[in-house]
Amino acid sequence: MVLTLLLSSKDDNLSKDDCKQILTSADCQVQHGSIDNLSGLSPDVDAIIIQSLFPSTSLSKEQMKILLHFPLLWYWEGASPDISPEETHHFDGLLFPNMPSESVRLTLNNSLRNHRHRILLQKDNDKLAYQLEERRWVDRAKSILREERNITEQEAYTFLRKQAMDERRRLPEVAASLVQFHKMLEKPREAEHIRG
Repeated sequence: MVLTLLLSSKDDNLSKDDCKQILTSADCQVQHGSIDNLSGLSPDVDAIIIQSLFPSTSLSKEQMKILLHFPLLWYWEGASPDISPEETHHFDGLLFPNMPSESVRLTLNNSLRNHRHRILLQKDNDKLAYQLEERRWVDRAKSILREERNITEQEAYTFLRKQAMDERRRLPEVAASLVQFHKMLEKPREAEHIRG
């Protein structure tokens, strides 16, 4: 049995009964909650279903940040299923009125899988962003060394690598320290240039 939390906005005049009925027919346990009060979300919830006509406009960034820790589905009661990708890109699944219970179960299972996949992609994205930031520090440090010491890029990299090994620190840490130290030295030079 999947524990679902059915969230609705006080501004939307949608019937909670229809959504609850299709969920209970698929052997789901349903709890009700409000989009406007997300502070007490239970970690025991397996999935969250948003019941709103236009969730992207009724949810703030802070609310979405909280909700994205859970598999997130949208219960669509609109007149036509003409839904833009911008409207659904945060959601792991869509539910519609009059869905057969087997379709609801499949949608919930697929949503759980989509959520795990989305979390893994986010972790990969964060890791790549971190690696890119480290690479930028190393490139800046190499540029500083090339200018200040009049050496090649390979010699600058070799110098940074040797320094990192000697200090038993990671190369990006040494590079960041060098860049920050260089910035600190540049400030007095700029002040002298302005005075002179």
